[in-house]
Amino acid sequence: MADVDALREVSNARTVKITWETLTTTNRTGEAVQAGRWADKTVQAVGTFGASAAVTMQGSNDGGDTWGTLHDPQGSAVTINSSGVLVVIAESPELIRPSLANGDGSTDVDVIIVCVERGV
Repeated sequence: MADVDALREVSNARTVKITWETLTTTNRTGEAVQAGRWADKTVQAVGTFGASAAVTMQGSNDGGDTWGTLHDPQGSAVTINSSGVLVVIAESPELIRPSLANGDGSTDVDVIIVCVERGV
């Protein structure tokens, strides 16, 4: 099972959009990207969520050896199970990635995150 490549689009010096296209039951995990400098992050998953499919955003501070579930500002896990939902991510780990759980043959989800560096 290969990681889904992350596509980066820089809007300006303080904003980047990262997209992982086509998470499926075959390709469940997105490529890890460095995200520590981006304090504000909003994620959205779009596409077809098959039976029981859910995308969870994960973070790592040890170079990707250990992954943990990220949370929204209210402390709830960032787990998306329907298309179009926007969720703010509270933590700023070194690495970030999406991970797809469950689903069926119809599952085909793109995950998009917009990251903004806070002014100093």
